[in-house]
Amino acid sequence: MSNLQIPTYEQFMYPFLDYLKDENEHILKELYEFSPPYFNLSEERVEELLPSGNQTVVVNRIGWARTYLNNAGLISSPKRAVFKITQEGLKLLQDSSVKEINQKVLERYPQFLEFKNRTKPSTDSDVKAMISEDSRTPLEIMNENY
Repeated sequence: MSNLQIPTYEQFMYPFLDYLKDENEHILKELYEFSPPYFNLSEERVEELLPSGNQTVVVNRIGWARTYLNNAGLISSPKRAVFKITQEGLKLLQDSSVKEINQKVLERYPQFLEFKNRTKPSTDSDVKAMISEDSRTPLEIMNENY
C-alpha cells in the first residue's frame, strides 16, 4: 500500500479547477479517474472508505472540492454531474500568486462567504472555528464524532 496520504478536499481544488481550464464541459467521472494518478495514489488508497462505509474518501473529498469551487463561482454545473470552469475560475488560474486553493482563497468571493455563513452552525463558535480550520470534510468530522 502506498504511504501517500489521501489529499484533503482543499488539495483537490486546484487540480480540479486546472483540469477544467480547457473550458469544455467535463463529467464527474473524469475527475474521479484523473485525480488518483495525479496524486500518485495506490489502488488501496483510492478504495479506502469513510468510516460510514457508504463512500470512498477520494470521492467524498472530490465532492467537497466541487461544492466549494461551485459555491465560490469558479465552476458551474450546466447539468447533473457535468462541470465547466467559469471566467472567474480562469482568472484565478491565471493569477501567478495562487499555487493552491483553500478556504482563504475562496473567501475572496462574496458568494463563497454567503455559502460559508449559510452552512456554519450559528450557536457554537468552537465548532465554527474547528470546521473552518480543519482540512477534513464536514462529513468526515461528523463521522469521527459519531
